[in-house]
Amino acid sequence: MAARGRTPQGSIRKNPRSGSFEVRVAGKSRSAPSKRAAERLRREMLIEHEVALARSGEQVDMTVAELLDRWLIDTGHRVATRTLHGYKTIARQIVDDDPRLAEMQTVEVRPIDIENHTQAVSANRGPATARATHRVLSTVFSLAERWELIRISPVRHARTPKVPRREQTVPTPSQVRQAIDAADPAFAVLIRVAIVTGCRRSEIAALKWEDVDFESRTLKISKAIDTTPGTGGDLKSTKTHASVVMGIDEATLAQLTAHRDAQLASPANGHIWSRHDDGVTPIRPDRVTALWAAVRSQVPDLDPNVRFHDLRHATATWAIADGIDPRAVADHLRHASITMTLDVYTAAVSRGRTTGQRVARILDGNDAVTQRIGTVDIDPQHQHGYVDD
Repeated sequence: MAARGRTPQGSIRKNPRSGSFEVRVAGKSRSAPSKRAAERLRREMLIEHEVALARSGEQVDMTVAELLDRWLIDTGHRVATRTLHGYKTIARQIVDDDPRLAEMQTVEVRPIDIENHTQAVSANRGPATARATHRVLSTVFSLAERWELIRISPVRHARTPKVPRREQTVPTPSQVRQAIDAADPAFAVLIRVAIVTGCRRSEIAALKWEDVDFESRTLKISKAIDTTPGTGGDLKSTKTHASVVMGIDEATLAQLTAHRDAQLASPANGHIWSRHDDGVTPIRPDRVTALWAAVRSQVPDLDPNVRFHDLRHATATWAIADGIDPRAVADHLRHASITMTLDVYTAAVSRGRTTGQRVARILDGNDAVTQRIGTVDIDPQHQHGYVDD
């Protein structure tokens, strides 16, 4: 067996004459036309080098920390910015919290090492973070297995951390009406749109007047505000990377109309909710959370643990309790886990109109359904430790 050596990082250098970028990895060099293409080429050459070493019988000397770096490089261009930020956070926690595991050679890691780490994470950071850490390690070592750096992933035989099932309190129609009454006019409309549409806070913040069709009484959801730290609140695609047009009821439409008339000098394509009521700069999702906390404190009947995102849970709970087909509710909420093919555009709007109108009817005073609304069990596999924006 050849002598073991640390895996190369590779280098990128710009050629001042040609303007191209030279990529060097383990004595081999290739050129790329741009810095971005060069970085992509460096990733490919690193993978080729490590796979070649593994296939030749030479053991690749790579620590867990180095494997995490390789994984982040490999996956960074294929996931959303916020997802990558979450991955980086967990990778940093692994390295900082457990130097012993981080410095272990990848081929030496055993299932007990994985279990010891996730148990420590569960004790120090909570079961949900331990579950997320286990998922990251599973993905990382599966990648090493696919690259033939190891024969079998040690995570495969490690126990998955258990996350206790918890009860999530869902606000009743009466409680939400009280919250709307306690809010200022602009935020009251925002709460109503959130409960009727089931929108996430980042989707609410990204809405513009051009997304509202007052004639057909529909609302288009196609963008969200990026809440990743350091992004500056840029617009991005929705969590499911899909646009949807849903129907809205007359009462909600009337309140949107009044809000538009009251908004100061709002441009035609301005944001429905903005920082200065001028439609120019969208409201930040964390501001929505802060405003909700202030309103919640004014409603004695409302559980102080009810988050703004729980309005989305309420949308689903109210609708299903009122007899709406769960598949229609899932379509209305745009759940990414739906496996069935969505119907054609007009049918999707029709289902969205039915669900939204019935949720609005419940909100506006049909408390018969309230008796069937209490708490809902949240499956631990859906507890990621991150805010579902």
